[in-house]
Amino acid sequence: MSKSDVYIYEFGAFRLNLVRRELRCKGELVAITPKVFDTLRVLVQNRGEIVTKDSLMEEIWAESFVEESGLMRNISVLRKALGEQNQSAPFIVTVTGKGYRFLADVREVSDFSETDSADTKPTLYISANEPESPFRSLAVLPFKTLGGDDNAYLGLGMADSLITRLSNLERLHVRPTGAVVKYGGIEQNPLEAAKDLRVESVIEGTIRQNGDRLRVTVQLVDVKNETTLWAEKFDESFTDIFDVQDLISERVAAALKFQLSIRELEHLTRRETENLTAYQLYLRAFYQLNNISEKGTAQAMAYLERAIEADPNYALAYTALFSCYVLIGLFNTLPSNAIAAKARGLAAKALELDETLPAAHYSQAFSCLLFDWNFAAADQSHQRAVELNPKDAETHRYYSFYLFLMRRDDEAIREAQTALEQHPLTHTLIMQLAHTFYYTRRYDEAIAMYRRCLEVEPDFLLVQLGLARSYTEKGMFKDAFSVIDKVHPVLGNTPRLISARAYICAKSGETEAAHRAIEKLLEISANGYVSPFDIAIVFAGLNDVEQTLLWLEKAYDERSVLMPFLKADPYFDAVRFDSRFSDLLRRVGF
Repeated sequence: MSKSDVYIYEFGAFRLNLVRRELRCKGELVAITPKVFDTLRVLVQNRGEIVTKDSLMEEIWAESFVEESGLMRNISVLRKALGEQNQSAPFIVTVTGKGYRFLADVREVSDFSETDSADTKPTLYISANEPESPFRSLAVLPFKTLGGDDNAYLGLGMADSLITRLSNLERLHVRPTGAVVKYGGIEQNPLEAAKDLRVESVIEGTIRQNGDRLRVTVQLVDVKNETTLWAEKFDESFTDIFDVQDLISERVAAALKFQLSIRELEHLTRRETENLTAYQLYLRAFYQLNNISEKGTAQAMAYLERAIEADPNYALAYTALFSCYVLIGLFNTLPSNAIAAKARGLAAKALELDETLPAAHYSQAFSCLLFDWNFAAADQSHQRAVELNPKDAETHRYYSFYLFLMRRDDEAIREAQTALEQHPLTHTLIMQLAHTFYYTRRYDEAIAMYRRCLEVEPDFLLVQLGLARSYTEKGMFKDAFSVIDKVHPVLGNTPRLISARAYICAKSGETEAAHRAIEKLLEISANGYVSPFDIAIVFAGLNDVEQTLLWLEKAYDERSVLMPFLKADPYFDAVRFDSRFSDLLRRVGF
């Protein structure tokens, strides 16, 4: 019987199930990490023979560099799991200078009908008689970080990793990171959070790093019955964090009684990198990007550059760094033509490294949209991202963004609604539908959605700016000033905020204040960068067609990432009648 025909190995009181990737002792599950599981699998499959250290390391860590101490640690953990200290004879012996030998008698099982034990039914086998899991929704709360603020990034990072993995279960709706992030750093009853998020099950946990040790506690709770479905503690080397994530994902799927397809099982334990240093740096960057700001973006970029240096094949890090460059362009921190080449290269490299990664495709889509003004190519990349993961709300959100810029209004609204229907309490998805209503001139609905978003996330600056703009287009100037003046203490006198407020002044008849704002922007531009697009906005509010077109031409010359907004942006409705504006749209690519 070949190794590939064998599904289960039995030795002593133990049963090793390769399909379910489980080790049981007298029917009870033995908690071991995936790497320890694979160490046992190789030893059992080669029982009686000397398995060299080199061959073990090549088999188990084929895609990453691990020192021999990592293997020795796995063997030590495995011996404890097998209870060798209580055995008269060991299962595993060390052959000095060579490797290890598995000594126990082993029975091979290839036909599942040979046993009636429940744990022999493979996870990959889907029976028509199997009852479906009663759980259809799950939230993973940010893990509470113990041991100091410096490790705060670990709690959110652990949750995001599990969310990404578990979202690949086709019959389970997992709330995205954006929906749960607000529960990080606070004392929160998980049942109350779960009810707020309208889910049937919830994961909560704690995480502590002490030197090279990682301690994790986690529990999965049935919200309706207020009972724990599964709970476990892990005390591992920090280098085993990937194994811990694999194990938690597999145990959650098993506890929720999901029968997994091969594709689902592969995605459940998929790793974007095996490099621990790169992963830690990515988590730190992700934590900084959670709060959109110029300072946070700069810090995230530094981490991501180092992550890519540590692992040049880390596709997800390239997409995150690309997002930073997009934010620089949208924040108007630097001229777009100064960052375009770097941004294009990052998006292209991510796609080259992993064509199956949806984030690589929507990064490429934004590169085509904002930097190349190649709208047809952007559409194709967005569609490919949706095709790869139609359940991913972010892909629908980003496609909606593209569609409203193209003034494909009905499609844009439909995509934004599709995203929000999946996760109705996620503030970024509520914001996206509000933005879509604003750019499609449905201002009453935009105002309602912006207000709804602020109920979920009261301090969301992008939403406050959007609400102020919507009030302005409705002629509700008092409300517009009230909202934008709340933003000022946070953002300060940034060119973007000066321009936004000056536009309200211009539209409301406070023309002198608008002109003073233009003077201020020109003064700032003498020593720093101000986008010509922001100056054009104020002149558009003043109905000064000549100056509006003059500054838009300057924005065109530096290939501003804001030019693709030109067709959809209500800011410029007053100058759309001019043939020169139509010509500008044509040159941008519309």
